[in-house]
Amino acid sequence: MRHSIFLCIDVGGTKLDYSFVEYTLRGRTCLLDGCLFCAELTDFQDAFLKLLGKSPAKVDAVCIAAAGPVRNESISFTNLDWHIDAGELRKNGVFEQLVLVNDLTAMMWGLPDLAEHECRTLKPGEPHGGTRVVVAPGTGLGIGIGVETGSGLVCIPSEGGHVSFSPRTAVERDLLAFVGQDVQHVSAELVCSGLGLGTLFRYLVQGSPCPESLAYKALGPWLRQQIEEDSECRSIVRQTYTLFFDLLAEVCGNVAVTCLPGAGIYLAGGLMAKLAMYMDQERFIQRFLDRSVQKEVLEDIPLYQITRKNSVLLGCEKLLVSRMFS
Repeated sequence: MRHSIFLCIDVGGTKLDYSFVEYTLRGRTCLLDGCLFCAELTDFQDAFLKLLGKSPAKVDAVCIAAAGPVRNESISFTNLDWHIDAGELRKNGVFEQLVLVNDLTAMMWGLPDLAEHECRTLKPGEPHGGTRVVVAPGTGLGIGIGVETGSGLVCIPSEGGHVSFSPRTAVERDLLAFVGQDVQHVSAELVCSGLGLGTLFRYLVQGSPCPESLAYKALGPWLRQQIEEDSECRSIVRQTYTLFFDLLAEVCGNVAVTCLPGAGIYLAGGLMAKLAMYMDQERFIQRFLDRSVQKEVLEDIPLYQITRKNSVLLGCEKLLVSRMFS
């Protein structure tokens, strides 16, 4: 194996995580990692130049994973007013590889390399077949589908987070009407994501003494703080989390009957990691399985939670290794 420096980048709607990794005959070394906040950057070109300026050595290969569909080596973001064009980025340096992928595709590439402690079982099952799904509630709601074939992993592009929100209870039907006052199409992402937390809170806060304006703060960290403090909003915060996980279980159940991912469904993302302690696991599994005649099919599908801090960067690195050293 020859000496190579990789730059791996994961761009979400809120922040950009990165790592510089060196491969030599002695093995792998992470030289530098960190994050940049998107709100503090002009565009991705600005971010890319800043990262190249941080590089401890010449970069040989770059993998950029971003929250959006890849079309003609470019990505326009769903929840961020940015555009990435691989051709334009290549003008900033001579790279042996510059790869642009969807963030859920990169996450799928990293699944086989997760250590045992980096992936916990939420619901055991009887894994079978080569299809697996990643569901990642972050700023938005990402869904990735991967199929193991005789020729290796095939990742199927998906914007599954934008399917229509399908309410099951009276509360959820009322929520649909509430959100529908402002938008024509209510997607799953609008109610089951970091952005969706604000929507759920605004819906539940109606008629309570808790000020609705609080919903427009950074709701992930803010809600977590509120549930740990003596606050008049605590009850509504708990209801917000309960409703969020009910809707996430519904998303997973719908994905399960659509794709039949016998190898498992993986919950991932920073928001999931922050809020997992507030999940009622038994309630979540019950909602996931509530699929009438398909319940027995879903009972065989295992559910996991990825606990690794950034599995997208792991997938980016693995993808570059496969291209540079195969």
